[in-house]
Amino acid sequence: MLHFVKSKAIRAMIGSVLFVVVTLLLTILAVPDNSAHSGFGFYGSRALIVAGAEGHFFTVRVLSTLGVGINSRTDKGRTALLGASEGGWLDIVQYLLARGADVNSADRDGYTALMAAAFNGHAPVVRLLLDYGALTHLENRHGESAFTGACYRGRVDVVKLFLHNKLNPDDTNISTGSTGLEEAAQAFQSRIVSLLLDAGANPNAKNNSGITALMWAAFNGDLDSAGLLLDRGADVNDRDNDDRTALMWACAYGRTEMARLLLARGADVEQLCFGEMSGCRGLEVLSPVGGRCDGPVEAGALK
Repeated sequence: MLHFVKSKAIRAMIGSVLFVVVTLLLTILAVPDNSAHSGFGFYGSRALIVAGAEGHFFTVRVLSTLGVGINSRTDKGRTALLGASEGGWLDIVQYLLARGADVNSADRDGYTALMAAAFNGHAPVVRLLLDYGALTHLENRHGESAFTGACYRGRVDVVKLFLHNKLNPDDTNISTGSTGLEEAAQAFQSRIVSLLLDAGANPNAKNNSGITALMWAAFNGDLDSAGLLLDRGADVNDRDNDDRTALMWACAYGRTEMARLLLARGADVEQLCFGEMSGCRGLEVLSPVGGRCDGPVEAGALK
C-alpha cells in the first residue's frame, strides 16, 4: 500500500501512524478489563505487546502515553518487554524499562526478557537488562537459564558479556545440574567450550545424571570440543551415574575417530560398551571389519 513512498523512514512512520489509528479504533470498542490489562482495554494492551515485538517504537510511545499498561500481558504471559528483547529492539527495551517495565517478568513457560535477548544473541539488550537488575539464575520450563541457554546456542558475545559481569563459568541449572560447559559440548559449540575453559570452567563438572562435557562430545563425535576438554584436564575414564564412560558412548555410536582420540589420551581399553554390547571393547571400534560396534543401544541417547 505504501510502495509509492520512496523513503523507507517515511514508510515506517506512516505504517506506525496507521497502526496507532487502527489500534485506537479497536480500543474504543474494547471492553476495559482492569484486572488483566490497563483501563485502556484488551486491544490497547495487545497492541502494545505486538508493537514491542515488531519494533514499532513510535506506536509503543503513543500507546504508553495514552495509558496502556507497560506490564500488560497476553494470556500466555508475554509482555512488550519480552517481545522487544527477543527482537533486539534496544530503543524500545530502554523506553519500557525507564517507564517501569518488570525486568524479571516471565511468561507461562518461564521465559524472561533476559533469556529472550540472550538466546537470540542480542548482547546490547542483555547488557541493558543486566544494568536494570535482570536475574541470571531464573530458569524456564526446559531447565535453561539465560547463561546456559546462550552457551547451548553458541552466542559468543552474550557469553562473553555474562563472564565479563563476573558470572561464575560453572553456573549450574538447578533442575538439571548442567553447566554452560556441558550445554555447549552437547550442542557442538566448541568456541563456547574454549571460552568457558579459558574462564576457568571445571572440565569435569557433572549434571544430575553424572554426565560430563567430554561424554557429550564423545556422543556427538565432536573432536574439537573433546580435544579442548582433554587438554584442560577432563578425566577420560570418568563414569556417569549408569557407569558409562566417554569411550563407551563413542563406541556405541560408531564415533571411530573419537574412539581413537580417547584411546590415545588414555581411555581404558578394557571398558565395555553399555547395553547389550557386552563384548564390544574400546579397541573393537578400530577393527578393519565394520569399524564400529553393531547392536542395540540401551539408553538411546544421553539424558
